[in-house]
Amino acid sequence: MRFEDFIKNKKVRKAEKDVSLISALVSTYKNESVIADKFDRFRKIRNKINYYGEDISIEEVKENSEQIKKLTIELRNKYLGEFL
Repeated sequence: MRFEDFIKNKKVRKAEKDVSLISALVSTYKNESVIADKFDRFRKIRNKINYYGEDISIEEVKENSEQIKKLTIELRNKYLGEFL
């Protein structure tokens, strides 16, 4: 049996990104605990929206979106800059 057959028969499912793992890796291996805490805060906001139906304002969405973009760019430039 192929892996696709297991998925089709709902015996397994594809995994999603583990955001808490990303946070742990960033804080542990790169000594970026402040950034890891920010990502964890965004994860909690996302979970409240997705799992508990909580609403947030458009202003908060815009603010968080900008912060996530800035953090991503900062980490990318700091750790992947030589490869880009």
